[in-house]
Amino acid sequence: MSRSGELPFREILRGTSRSFYLSVRFLPAATRAPVALAYLLARAADTLADTAAWPAEERRAALDRYREALGRDDGRPPASFATRGAPTDRREAALLERVPDLFRAYGELDAPDRSRVRAVLGTLTGGMLDDLRRFPGGGGLRALDTAAELDAYTYAVAGCVGEFWTRLHADHLPSLAAAPLDPLVERGVRLGKGLQLVNVLRDLPRDLTAGRCYLPREELATAGLAPEDLLDPTRRARARPIVAVWLERAAGHFAEGFAYVRALPAAERRLRLCSWWLLALGLDTLALLRQAADPFDPSALVKVGRGPVYKLLFFSWLRGASDAYLAGAYARRASAASV
Repeated sequence: MSRSGELPFREILRGTSRSFYLSVRFLPAATRAPVALAYLLARAADTLADTAAWPAEERRAALDRYREALGRDDGRPPASFATRGAPTDRREAALLERVPDLFRAYGELDAPDRSRVRAVLGTLTGGMLDDLRRFPGGGGLRALDTAAELDAYTYAVAGCVGEFWTRLHADHLPSLAAAPLDPLVERGVRLGKGLQLVNVLRDLPRDLTAGRCYLPREELATAGLAPEDLLDPTRRARARPIVAVWLERAAGHFAEGFAYVRALPAAERRLRLCSWWLLALGLDTLALLRQAADPFDPSALVKVGRGPVYKLLFFSWLRGASDAYLAGAYARRASAASV
């Protein structure tokens, strides 16, 4: 494993997520490595789940082997899963090539950190398996049935990460462990769920094209729509009020996410800022979604540009993580993301 405080797998982390790479570098030294490793192991598992070149049953089997390897704790990687060729995306292919190295590093984590990583990856990969069962591919459009299913999905994909993030830092930072932990964990879960819900709404067009509808069938039915109607430009406008409701729920999650950031001890400047950056980018994406002319248009790209990301990191680092700065910065972003 890397020396204490050093960021492991820097080059591959940079290639998989620009914003996460930029922020994780500034985490407290004690948590940098386990957070980065958990992220890369999760991304590798997600690549297995999403690689369209492999049939759904083969992807499920690969994820089962992956979960089994995580449960062993000995650093041995899963049995070979590349039976149908590598992913076409070179960054995903490079990530899968490093899976044995990731598992070796996982086996070298301190036992408490490894336990935290194993727990969150168990939830994440379980969510991936559920998604593969719901959306096996092979033609046709399938949808979630209820709002409860979408809420559970946002927990399994990101809400659990908010819990992991909070409890891991409490293990390493005495000032955080001294505060009441359960309310903080719940707010961390809400922040993670908000981030994933924004991702779901941003990716609606791409997912529909791939045969996945995350807007609940029961809510579409109240508007006289079936999931297939969302592919019809003449009918899908009737679903915009449903999207608006979920955007509002994301805003509610983010309000709790801001309470989470404010509740972090002011002395933990790095943790406060890294948590704020995730929230701020979520709010910026929410603002773009509010402005979108058609949330189902596959030709529209909703993405925060590189310039605003760098500006956020640079100026917030200069200003620090004071309550006054965070309150003003949140108010501006929340206002831009409001109806």
